[in-house]
Parts: sequence; C-alpha cells; structure tokens
Amino acid sequence: MSLGNYAVSVLPKLRMHKDCEVERLELYADEKEHIAEILSQDPKICVGRVKNMEFWDHAVFVFLKIKKVGEDPESLLLSIDGDELRRKIHKELKEENTVICIEKTEKLILKKHAVNILPALKTKGEMDMFVLDVKNEDQISEVLAEEYKGISFGGIKDFILLGSAVNLLPKIRIKEDCEVEKYSLVAEDERQVSNVLEKEDRSISAGRVKKMQLLFYAVCVITKLRIHEDNTMEKIILSADELCFSGILEEGDSSIEVGRIRLCNCCVPEKIRRKLRYTLVDGEASEVLYGEGNEVLEERSSSQRRNHLD
Repeated sequence: MSLGNYAVSVLPKLRMHKDCEVERLELYADEKEHIAEILSQDPKICVGRVKNMEFWDHAVFVFLKIKKVGEDPESLLLSIDGDELRRKIHKELKEENTVICIEKTEKLILKKHAVNILPALKTKGEMDMFVLDVKNEDQISEVLAEEYKGISFGGIKDFILLGSAVNLLPKIRIKEDCEVEKYSLVAEDERQVSNVLEKEDRSISAGRVKKMQLLFYAVCVITKLRIHEDNTMEKIILSADELCFSGILEEGDSSIEVGRIRLCNCCVPEKIRRKLRYTLVDGEASEVLYGEGNEVLEERSSSQRRNHLD
C-alpha cells in the first residue's frame, strides 16, 4: 500500500483491524497540510501488522502517531528532507519525552535528517540490516552531540554507512565477537571521515567481518578499525583513487592488521596492500600465501604463521 500527499489522510478511514497483516506501507507527504487532518485527530491510528514500513518527510509525523499503538515492523525506513522539518519533529519528540521502541525491527534505514531521530529510538541491539545514509554534517548534529552516548550492537548482518554517516562510527559500538556479514562504508568527501580520523588507531571494533567494503575516502578508516583477531574475511574491497588514500601511504609497511583473508577475494590496490598485515588462506584453509617481496604458496603448518605481504 502506498499513499502520497493528500491521499495519506484516508489512512484512518481504512479502519484496519489490529490483526490485519499488511506486507508494505509507504507514506510520503511533501507538505504539512497533507497530513493536517490526521494530526488533528485524537484517536491513534491502527494499521494492523505491517511487515515493511516507509515514511518520507512530513509522513514521519504519521509514523509517530502509528507507533504508539502498532507493533514493530520487520523493516522500517524513515527519511526527512529539510532541517526545518527535522526541528519540528525533534521538538515534538522532546516535548512528549518520546522514546520510540523498535526492538523487533530487523531492518532499519535512516536517510538524511531522519538520522537525527536515532537518539529517540530504542532497539534490541540485534538487526539484520542497519543503514544510515547522510549527505552532510547538519543531518547528524543530534547524533554527534556529546550527550548522546551512541548505539550498541551485539548482532548485525549488514552494517552500512553512507556519506557523512561514516563520521558516526565512534558513536556505534559493535561487540568484538559480533558476526557481521557485510561491513560497508562509503564516503565521497574527505570531510565525511574527518571525525573518525581523529580517533586512535584500532579504536573502533568492527567485530567478526565476513565481507568488508570501503570506498573512496572511507578507505582511510581501515587504520581505525579493530577486526577480531580470530576472524577470516571472505572478501575485502578497498576502492579509491590515490588522492583518497594518500594518508594510508604514510603508514609503515605491514602495519595495518586485518587478519585472515580468502585467497581469491582480496581486492586492494597494490600501494595499500603493502601497508596491510594479513594472512591469505585458500578455500579449504589448507594453504597460506607467504612471502615478502617474492610470494610463494606454502602448505600451512599446524601452528598458524603470521605473514607480512607486499
């Protein structure tokens, strides 16, 4: 079900039973007048059991009204375009001292100014997908504030930060033994990683990562990440032009610890590769690629060796 602008006002008239199952509900409203009728009504809105919810711009106000009576969706997307709108929503949350409980939500996607709602969200710390998509620093001002202590994850499959959201890494804690299927950071502007680069090396836990993808300026963040010492990555991709990773070139050779990586899935520029310290293993983990200068294949001994590779 998708309702846009003035059509959103028909939602209360649908009178869906609380046990009604809805696969998808998408609401978008460009102007406040599009949702004025809904906001003027005292009764809360029941939309049944919705698996996937999307609320865009002023429709986020409708989400706040729905959430007070509805169950947590499996997937939730919130997007707010415009600082003035974000301030109005923040004011309402603050005045009502609202905490939005989404402990059963498995996929959370926050876009633009909606990321600033993060301090008001209560999660269970385990998700299938967590995505923050931000264009600039203004869209994460509330999350960067000192009074917000951050969010913790004990389990997460897909962890994705886009744009200035990468600067929120110090506010996001992933437990050391947390299994992360996909760890993806994308930053096309140097300012989008400036906050992270001020932190100590290996100060940010990435857990046990299976697939890591760092693109553009996010490549520089690898010096700040701490990957579990007993981890084997199925794939690692570091992709950027030299302008983006010039800071890494100042690091010593074999100085950046990344653990074990599958033999055929190490997609890293040569200039960065020589700065990394890792062990390559084959599909059966029976061999390692060993060498310094000249690389050769050698059978793995019973006691694991640490190898420095150019």
